[in-house]
Amino acid sequence: MDLDLRDKVALVTGAGSGIGEQTALLFAEEGAKVAVNDISFDSAQKVVGEIEKKGGNAIAIKANVASFTEVSQVVEEILETFGKVDILVNNAGIYPAKPIQEMDEEEFDMVINVDLKGVYNCTRAVVNHMIERCYGRIVSLSSVAGRVGSVANVSHYAAAKAGVLGFTKSIARELARFNINANAVVPGVVDTPLLGKSRDILMEKVIKTNPIPRLAESREIANVIVFLASDAASYMTGSVVTVDGGYTMA
Repeated sequence: MDLDLRDKVALVTGAGSGIGEQTALLFAEEGAKVAVNDISFDSAQKVVGEIEKKGGNAIAIKANVASFTEVSQVVEEILETFGKVDILVNNAGIYPAKPIQEMDEEEFDMVINVDLKGVYNCTRAVVNHMIERCYGRIVSLSSVAGRVGSVANVSHYAAAKAGVLGFTKSIARELARFNINANAVVPGVVDTPLLGKSRDILMEKVIKTNPIPRLAESREIANVIVFLASDAASYMTGSVVTVDGGYTMA
């Protein structure tokens, strides 16, 4: 399938590593111009360097998605550089494991602000531009933790990722009349630096329970994200696409 993204501009948040990095690289391979956002400018710039080595066109932009002000500035910079934003991938997230009895209010709020409010902030920052152009593709990352709960002491993360699903379905209904599609991807356990100290626990769980007994690779999730962001998925909105090796099969 030829996705043909040569005339598209994509913003990928949290794109300095893991799923976001692979998504940015794949967008560039398919011909899109890419705005690589990360809270670490060095990480974002590294990904831009990889894209440029292969002849792609990308810019690195540092911002914390928990801040609407910072995200708005990101969008302004993209419009100044590339003239438009066709695609938003809400990928940025944090995953600090802690049992609920040890989790304080500030820690809970921090995860909600990045993993859920960040999705709102980025969507809100691009949506008027997309409405004006009557075109947009929004893909947001949820998690199996948002559907069935977490096994790794991240109740705040699970709550945020469940919220992403409700938010995605709601904006899909609101924005469809403007030719803006919104879909969610629900990865299983992906082998990225985000797992941190939870990696071994999750690896053991996946090997015991998954029909495909291994962690996912970031590229396997990126493949689905880029498909949903392309016009090949033009009749999909409000969809929740699970990529979990069969973990939540029902």
